[in-house]
Amino acid sequence: MWEIFAYQNADSLFGIFNAAAAIHASSDYAAAIAAVAFCGFVAALLAYAFAPDKLQGWKWLATVLLVFSVLIVPRVTVGIVDKTGGSAVKVVANVPFGVAMLGSITSTIGHTLTGLFETAFQVIPAPNAQLPG
Repeated sequence: MWEIFAYQNADSLFGIFNAAAAIHASSDYAAAIAAVAFCGFVAALLAYAFAPDKLQGWKWLATVLLVFSVLIVPRVTVGIVDKTGGSAVKVVANVPFGVAMLGSITSTIGHTLTGLFETAFQVIPAPNAQLPG
């Protein structure tokens, strides 16, 4: 489970991740992605027909398929941890991997830096004093 740390906005984040999971599970979203992929394939085919030596269209198509299959297709579970309210962890299932990974990494960095600053500035030392280890 990927953890998202929240400060005062756990309910909002729960709604956002729930909405992202619902959108990506929708058949309308799948149909839109299929239409875009088809149009991209036709564009790649036309680009290859007019300039077969460059092969730019195939590179684009391979990149789209790779990114989509790595970041959007896999589904993971996200746990939203409220650091100020003390409420239970809110769990959202079926969140796309790319969304969960980016959210977890950025919120973990922010949470770590927040803890570091809270520890360092609990007591501001006198001049020429050293911070505790």
